[in-house]
Amino acid sequence: MKWLPENRLPPGEQLSPVAEANRRLVNSLYGGYERQVRFWRGAFFGLLPVTLLLAGGTVYIGSESRIVPYVFAMDHAGEETPLGEALRTAPGDPVLIDSEVCQWVIWARTVSVDQTVNKNDIKYIYQWTDKDSPAVLALDDWFKAHVPWERARYEAVSLENVRALPDPSGPHQWKVEWTEVETSRGGTALGRHNYEMLITFSLTPPKTLGKWPMTANGFHVRQFSWMQKS
Repeated sequence: MKWLPENRLPPGEQLSPVAEANRRLVNSLYGGYERQVRFWRGAFFGLLPVTLLLAGGTVYIGSESRIVPYVFAMDHAGEETPLGEALRTAPGDPVLIDSEVCQWVIWARTVSVDQTVNKNDIKYIYQWTDKDSPAVLALDDWFKAHVPWERARYEAVSLENVRALPDPSGPHQWKVEWTEVETSRGGTALGRHNYEMLITFSLTPPKTLGKWPMTANGFHVRQFSWMQKS
């Protein structure tokens, strides 16, 4: 049964009292129903864009990283000291390159009485060296002539005052200076010598996590030469 408006009757005709009562009853029932349908339909389509907007905002917020890395320093006693929030560095950051160049030299020249340290140093330094460069051959020759675990039988070598500065001869060429302290296995001082080195490297940050190296900016040594100053 549908809503019956009065203008559906032919001209000059009127409904009987019973039909008029039925018409009013039907109009009161189905007219209110249709108005409710129109209201809720309009409310649905009016709230749909708001719902989609809220859903999109939820997905965006969920995709954003909420983890804030912090840097802590640990002393020899195991006590941790917070240093602050870790900041993102850009490839070619001089502070980062300085740290990597100095670390590479320390791995190459240090001799520890702990054989595990010596083996790890060699593993790390080759990871930071370009496999298709003259630096690999130079390292091979150096470690063949100065095997760390054989030297560790009678002496240890540590580095002090390691300093690295960019060299004007090229953008990826740095000059490094340091002091080597030689001691016996018992701790007796055997000598101190000053060295300098010219090192050439490349910066090739990988684009996938599967190829991410140990270094933060793809630092790899390509060529080096060192000499004793005194």
